[in-house]
Amino acid sequence: MPKLRARVVLSLLGTLAALALALRLIDWQALVAAFARLSPGVLLLSAGFSIATALLLAARWAVLAAGPGERIGAQEFHDALVGQAFNLITPAALGADAYRVVMAGGREGGRTRAMAMVVLERLLGFAAYAVAFLLAFAAGAHGLANEIMSGVAIFFAGILAALAVLFIATRYPAWHGIRVPDSVGLARVREALGQVATLPPWRFWCAVALTVASLGTWLLCLGIIAMASGVNLPAHVLVAIAVVTECARLLPISIQGIGVREATFAALAVRAGGAAAPAFAACATAYALHFLLSGLLGIAARTSFDYKQLRRSG
Repeated sequence: MPKLRARVVLSLLGTLAALALALRLIDWQALVAAFARLSPGVLLLSAGFSIATALLLAARWAVLAAGPGERIGAQEFHDALVGQAFNLITPAALGADAYRVVMAGGREGGRTRAMAMVVLERLLGFAAYAVAFLLAFAAGAHGLANEIMSGVAIFFAGILAALAVLFIATRYPAWHGIRVPDSVGLARVREALGQVATLPPWRFWCAVALTVASLGTWLLCLGIIAMASGVNLPAHVLVAIAVVTECARLLPISIQGIGVREATFAALAVRAGGAAAPAFAACATAYALHFLLSGLLGIAARTSFDYKQLRRSG
């Protein structure tokens, strides 16, 4: 408990420091003007894509974590929706992961299988980010040709190569014939890898499709707000900046990346020829909208579940 409190305090301090630094470097009048450009219609359209993103991510977990006799798990879909609400108060989006693993304790495969699917889910997400960034970088190499973006492109290319090797090694493991020492920790690792290795191909490719779809809806949500707020940058540049921002958000140095993500998005937009204030406003609005809606979906899912349980017991 003391360690958890210390992490929360450090995350809160990181959030406040990042916000203070970002707001100090931004023209407040331009920031207010950027927020004012966001009409109800823009927010409503973006909200639709935000909700679609949350539902697609929940569906991905329902496919990956469903029982052997199910194509999609209704309880797993519910867990994913509720878990997203926990991301509002935890760094690096770890709240949903922890909740889903805990809830899987009494099901087939238990928490080891759930942890393996969480790791696979994360790896699929990073692979999607890498592909999206590299495609955007290739589409506008001249506009993104600076030391930061070139370095990020090399990093993502390396990530893709590493993930490809890991995927092949997991799906076709040559080490199956090698005796693993009788250790509880190693046995659990082998069991987790076995869960991934024996995952039916249709589940894997369905999860890949849902990952791509959810990334697409999120980029549309952010892009609509960015264009409306006055971030006058080409679509491929916005995609590249959005991917880097999303990765920066996952760093466990603030609560949900608040402050870090806005500062990252604004700084990269300026490097690409855009304006800082509209970029800051767009990023803050998109993430605030998404986490608000995700939280409401999670609360609604949890409340509905409790109500059904209450009716059954009554």
